[in-house]
Amino acid sequence: MGHEVENLPPFDPDGEVVENNIEFADECRRTINEILSGEDDVTLGDIHLSSNVKYGIVCRVDFSTPDDLEDTVNRIMLWRSSDGSLAEFVGLSVPAKKL
Repeated sequence: MGHEVENLPPFDPDGEVVENNIEFADECRRTINEILSGEDDVTLGDIHLSSNVKYGIVCRVDFSTPDDLEDTVNRIMLWRSSDGSLAEFVGLSVPAKKL
């Protein structure tokens, strides 16, 4: 998860086209469950897939915990890296619009 911020897809999907890729959504769901395994009191939002010109299909999922700060978002983002593997980023308490 050691990505430079400038090497990440945008946190918000503004201007991206909505995607409907069931296989990628299922892979994201499995990976998100692995990322959050063992975490108590986490509530997941819906999976949002969109197409980014630079990163291809990007999966974004908001989640909440009892300790969330007001006006911030916890978001997991998943996308295919240049080598084809699934890249991931978890942003905690980021000021952004909810999906």
